[in-house]
Amino acid sequence: MSTAANKNGMSTRQLLRAVAQLSWEDFQEFIGRAVALHPVGPEPPRLSRRETALLLKINAGPPLAWQRTYSALIEKRRTARLTAQEQRQLLKLVDKMERYDVKRMEWLTELAALRKTPLRALMKSLGLKTPEYV
Repeated sequence: MSTAANKNGMSTRQLLRAVAQLSWEDFQEFIGRAVALHPVGPEPPRLSRRETALLLKINAGPPLAWQRTYSALIEKRRTARLTAQEQRQLLKLVDKMERYDVKRMEWLTELAALRKTPLRALMKSLGLKTPEYV
C-alpha cells in the first residue's frame, strides 16, 4: 500500500482512513463512484484462433463411437472369447486410437510451442497426464 502522496496530497493510507469514517450509505456511494472511475479492468488474456482450435481438438478426444466400441469389445474379452471378426475389429480400433494419440501429441506440441512452454508443463496446466510410454 502506498504511503506516498497522490495528486490531491493524500496518501492511500490517509484516503483509507477517511473512507473508514464514512457512514454506510456514504461508503456505498463512494464505492459506486470509485468503481465508475475505472469501470473496466485489464482485458483478460485471449487465445489466438490457432490456440482455440488446438484446444478444441485436444479436449474433444477420439470419436465417441470408437470409445464405445472399444469399451464393449474390451468388456466382452474380459468375460468371453472374441470372435475372429471382433478380434480384427479390436486391433483396427487400437491402431486408430494410437494414431489419434499421436495426432493429439502433435497438437499438444504445437500448442506448447505457441505458448513457449515445455510440453510437460503445458500438459500439467491443462490437467493432462503423461502417458506411461512417453
